[in-house]
Amino acid sequence: MKTKQGILLVLSLFLVAVSLFGQDTLTVVPGTVTVDGVRGTGEYTYSTSQNNMELWLRRLDDNRLAFFYQVKTTGWIALGFGSVRMDSAHILIGYQAAVTVADEQTGAGNTHSRATTTVLQTSLMREVDGYTIWEGIIDGSRFLAGPNLQMIMAYGRADNLTTRHQARGSLTVTLR
Repeated sequence: MKTKQGILLVLSLFLVAVSLFGQDTLTVVPGTVTVDGVRGTGEYTYSTSQNNMELWLRRLDDNRLAFFYQVKTTGWIALGFGSVRMDSAHILIGYQAAVTVADEQTGAGNTHSRATTTVLQTSLMREVDGYTIWEGIIDGSRFLAGPNLQMIMAYGRADNLTTRHQARGSLTVTLR
């Protein structure tokens, strides 16, 4: 009888832990992220994968968000914050050619143009074995204030900021 109660207790604690710290939740985890274009063990606390796009996040404090974004393309990649649609999202978009080209844009309908504000604090982009990788830290105070973080992600095959996307995705993450 005690063994059965012990198993039920362990199972209950496991379910509580999963509900509090599950993949769909992003909590503040103090610490550091080294922005070097290499995803270190334990650097990120949330991950998702959609349509050849892999994203890792870490909420450093109430205002800063670290990201590691890896996409199977040698063209442009983009992350948008504040919406699950391009319209009104704050978009980081860039590509790696002879030099890194990166910009911050604001979505308007199905298009985008240069943003009037910036959120990117530091970043590094590189191409490795057919993947474009972008790691950085943003001032996420506008996007981390509510109960959820809404994001979009996309990529294209060309080295420019205007070619239509090859694939896209969106996510909503609960903030704690």
